[in-house]
Order: sequence, then structure tokens, then C-alpha cells
Amino acid sequence: MEQDRKLKIVFGLSLIGLLIATYQTYDYYFGLAICSGDSVFSCALVTESAYGSLPPNSGIATALWGAVWWIGMLTITGISLRKPGQWLTDVFFVLFVMSLGGVVVTGYLVFVELYLLPAETGQLAICPFCTAQHILIVTIAALSYTMLEEPFTETLHVWYRSLIR
Repeated sequence: MEQDRKLKIVFGLSLIGLLIATYQTYDYYFGLAICSGDSVFSCALVTESAYGSLPPNSGIATALWGAVWWIGMLTITGISLRKPGQWLTDVFFVLFVMSLGGVVVTGYLVFVELYLLPAETGQLAICPFCTAQHILIVTIAALSYTMLEEPFTETLHVWYRSLIR
């Protein structure tokens, strides 16, 4: 798949992510939970917990941080699509690093949903909208990895091999 097409896919996925994060931010501040209730799949149980804000109990919606991240991804890919050029190699690396950061945060949020929230609330709660964003982030990370030039990927392979020894 050519780089331009991959950038368009990242842009589209980022737009979907921003729409979800915007809805979740609105829900956090104004209480418009579509998926609420006492079932395992409940946005309200997740967003209304102490971990619905980041840092916990800070009053700053976790989804707001996500929206800012998605805006960054949209900005980078949007500029790259409008002004292609030689500098795209650097953009691909920035996209990869940003998406890798997103994967790390996603790992933390999944840990919160699977381990910390059940300890706090006494029940397992999975937010479908959060899960959708997690899938988008991991997909973008994998796609951005494929956009890296060979020197970057070879460096990552060497680094990874040194870790598993």
C-alpha cells in the first residue's frame, strides 16, 4: 500500500477517534451516556469512576486528553497530505512515536478497566467507546510502523532483539 493511501487511512481513523473522544468528553461533563447501566459494557461506570479523569479525580476528562491526541494526529496527517514532500520520512517517524505513546496510554487504560476499576467498584466494566478508540490507536500504530523507512525499522528490530535476549 502506498504511503499516501496509508496517510489517508490514518487521517480517517483519527477523525473517527476524534468524534468518539469528543462525544465522551461531552458525556463526562454533561452526562449524555448512551451506554450506561449495570452491565459489563458500561461507559458510565468507567467514565464516572475516579479514573474517568486523568490524573484520577482531577476533573479533567480522560477523553479530553484523547481528543487532544486525536487533533494532533489529524493535524500531522492533514498537513502531510496537503504538502507532500521529502520531509515525510520525519512525519512518519513522528506518527509512529505518537501512536506508540498512544499504545502505552491504551495499555494503562485497559489495565484500569480490567484491574483497577473492578477493585474500586466491585464489578468489571468495559467501555465500548474506549475500546473502539483503543482498537483505532493500535491500528494506527501498526500502520505507522509500516510507513517508516528501513533505517528506522532496522533500528527498532535491533533494539527489540536486544531486549529479548
